Amino acid sequence: MKVGIGKVDITPSVGVELYGYGPFRERKSTGIHDNLFCKVLYLENGEEKGIISVCDLVYLGDKLVKETREKISKKLNIEEEKILLAGIHTHSGPATADHIGWGEPDKEYLSKLPDLILKAVEEAKENLKEVKIGIGTIKIDGEEISSNRVKEDVGVNNEIKVMKFVEKETEKHLCLILNYGAHAVVQGPANTLISRDWPGKAVDIIKKETSFETMFFQGGCGDINSKPVTCKDPDEGFREIERIGRYFAEKVIEEIDKIKVEDVEKFKNKSFRHFLPTNPIPENELEKVIEENEKILIEEKDENKKRTAKFQVQGAKAQLSFYKEKKDLYQMEIETQVIEINNAILITIPGELFVEFQRKLENCFPDKVVFTITYANGSIPYIPSKYDFQVNGYASSFTPRILGVMPFREDVGDVLIENIVDFIKNKF
Repeated sequence: MKVGIGKVDITPSVGVELYGYGPFRERKSTGIHDNLFCKVLYLENGEEKGIISVCDLVYLGDKLVKETREKISKKLNIEEEKILLAGIHTHSGPATADHIGWGEPDKEYLSKLPDLILKAVEEAKENLKEVKIGIGTIKIDGEEISSNRVKEDVGVNNEIKVMKFVEKETEKHLCLILNYGAHAVVQGPANTLISRDWPGKAVDIIKKETSFETMFFQGGCGDINSKPVTCKDPDEGFREIERIGRYFAEKVIEEIDKIKVEDVEKFKNKSFRHFLPTNPIPENELEKVIEENEKILIEEKDENKKRTAKFQVQGAKAQLSFYKEKKDLYQMEIETQVIEINNAILITIPGELFVEFQRKLENCFPDKVVFTITYANGSIPYIPSKYDFQVNGYASSFTPRILGVMPFREDVGDVLIENIVDFIKNKF
């Protein structure tokens, strides 16, 4: 196998609106704490090709993914479905899709991103080297840096999935792919400095101490927050980012040399489209939400309540459009990409996956090291647990309105796993 590494700075201009933390906050960036990057791994093995990339962004929306893939495919003659585009899910970076009220995307910045990502891909392709690969896991006490925000007894992630690439002849360090799930939300709405949050600090330390260019991919963290979460004091937030990043990095640095390398014997890269079940909100209920909140917008003096009402109106109108435009009320089409390299299998999810479903995926492939890569190749709502549906939680009931889509059905996580397992076992 040959691989090449590319990297490009994708830091936006100061003044762009940052993502998240409540409707219509207009949280404009006032400075740059640490720069944002896109990192790319270009892979070739015989006739098979692949591109694995991660951007220091909250995610890449569907439109951005489509435009970027088309540009890369046309320039480098690689199939669009073989291109993986993921985000680290920092909430201290720019808004990158039309999520209602959760940050206004900067159109000029978004228009430049596909070319910037292409530049990193071209750099990677120009620097191909014969490699060996090491695949393994590293234990970590996830409670030190994260917590389950939905159901404490479900627990957190306690294992880092690792893929390392070294030059074939010299075993010179080239690249690490790390997969671990914990929201990049140490900084909260009080922070207005652009930052990669804790994953950025972790990869910087690993690169400095090992010389591996390190790519971090979020795993199942739909219900997993950083610990602490949303610090009220930004200075405290950056101190905690340093602590969490260093703790994570030191675990990797201590164990990385123990992961043995070998030649690549297997490399497959395919994507497939499938459907997840949705549970439409009745038309009359949406009309009632709109009516009630339009009244609040007229009569209410409190700005926070007015912002929430504005969100409810716009979100409910987007959901109501499913009826008026005769969109599919009962299912949502998504893409999953599967990459197999030796005994590792990378599986992409375009949304926020609760950790129990990551564990189910891993249990379905006990002879593989399963990399569950979330926030990849698009943006859909959370894949919540049945418990979250039962308690009418934020993930199951609130976030579909942010995306202006119908909520998922309660069994969505199980259907997702069934679809993926069926594809890998029978069609991959």
